[in-house]
Amino acid sequence: MKNKLLIIPALILIFTIPLFSDTSILLKDFHGGSFSFNAGFNTDWMYGSRGDALREGGAMSTLDGTPSFTSYNPAVLCYLPYGSASMGFVPVSVISSDFFYGIAKDFAGSSLKGATFGDFLKGTVNDGLTSAFKSITVSAGVSTTVDSVDATFGQTTGLMGFEIMVPFAKGQAAFAFARENKTSVDLSMMLTGLDASVNISDPSQPLLNIDMAAKVNAILNFQTDNIVTSFGVGRKLTQDWGIGCVAEHYDSRFTLGANAEVDGTASLNGNPPLEFNTNPGNSLSQSAYADLIGEAWGLRFGTSYHFLKDSLELGADFSAQPQITYKGTPSVLLHTIPDSIDLSDFTKTQEKTISGLDNTLKIKIPSFARLTFAFKSGIGGTLNYTHYFDSYRLTYGTNEFDLQMMDSINCGLNFGVFQLGGGAIYSRVYEKTNGVQKNIAWLAIPMLSTGVVIPVGDYLKWEVDLFVFPLAVLKTAITYSFL
Repeated sequence: MKNKLLIIPALILIFTIPLFSDTSILLKDFHGGSFSFNAGFNTDWMYGSRGDALREGGAMSTLDGTPSFTSYNPAVLCYLPYGSASMGFVPVSVISSDFFYGIAKDFAGSSLKGATFGDFLKGTVNDGLTSAFKSITVSAGVSTTVDSVDATFGQTTGLMGFEIMVPFAKGQAAFAFARENKTSVDLSMMLTGLDASVNISDPSQPLLNIDMAAKVNAILNFQTDNIVTSFGVGRKLTQDWGIGCVAEHYDSRFTLGANAEVDGTASLNGNPPLEFNTNPGNSLSQSAYADLIGEAWGLRFGTSYHFLKDSLELGADFSAQPQITYKGTPSVLLHTIPDSIDLSDFTKTQEKTISGLDNTLKIKIPSFARLTFAFKSGIGGTLNYTHYFDSYRLTYGTNEFDLQMMDSINCGLNFGVFQLGGGAIYSRVYEKTNGVQKNIAWLAIPMLSTGVVIPVGDYLKWEVDLFVFPLAVLKTAITYSFL
């Protein structure tokens, strides 16, 4: 037999069995078991973690009433009327599978399968299994379906960061500190109770007639956190002109743990069954592990000039962002049926590791320059123009994926209690493989947000982001002012 029979590993991963030569495979029994998928995510890269800019479509000004030095022109630290401490969190996951599936059903109606997103995914998986098993013979009465699918995804809830800004020198200067989780993903998948029985035969090898039965349980967990710790200082050079600087430390981590255990038996021409997974020589287990850690420093600095008793502003700021290089090498260990089955020891498997995983993972964060014009007369208005100097780039070995954000314009209105705004980032997406570039798309990334700031007594403000596109909806911050 010169083909590679990835029978059980394929059932674990994609439920397909590639066939070559004259091998015949009969699926005698199949129970798909239960599959669960849960994912949570959060990101603050486009808007910042809090402040009026988060509710004004990304438009920021040092004239804002509830500023945040982590996403603003650092010169905002020159114009603080009082100190403040803020804590940001997401109380409710509005952006979720249930929400989007409910909207989709309103438009598509009965064409979507099931009452929940899990029901829809179950129907999709079962359709895929039916298609995958067309290439083999399935015994009469055998159903190639999964028993149940439980799938959810949504915006992560909980504490996302905190920020402290403290003026000194009679309000002529200030320092600040913040720690925020800018981007996080928490993914888990589990497969339990998969049970399959197959017969393998080959007319060119009459002695080859193997019955195999296996039970599969698999689990995967993936998590990433990108923590940014910021230290800022600002100082007025004159009564109307100030400068500021912020140093940012990036602490990023990716962790992956996956394991699939297969308990199975095989019998050749009616011989007593032999067991898989009794020793490494005939194991069919699969595993993957990764723990990648990266850190780097970024720097932002800016200046701002206020006119007419703080009613007009001209400002400029610059951000020099790093490339984060990750340490650590993923490992993937597979046990498969060998290219040629040894009939004297037909449960013998071969151990394989995936090659090419020793490349270095790098992520480049875009650097930019931003110009600001703002006014504050009854209501506040802000206009920002931003030019990006490089891409948001992910590199792994000779493979590269780029989101090149080139220029953006953002404008916002601030009515005190209520804010709204929007903008767009002119961008393109492309990839490189071995130095060969392929453009994927040119696009304008829309930015749109609105929200309110509700005073609670003399010292507290409750910031609520009613709508933020792309993320994060219903994000909340509680700000305490040291008047």
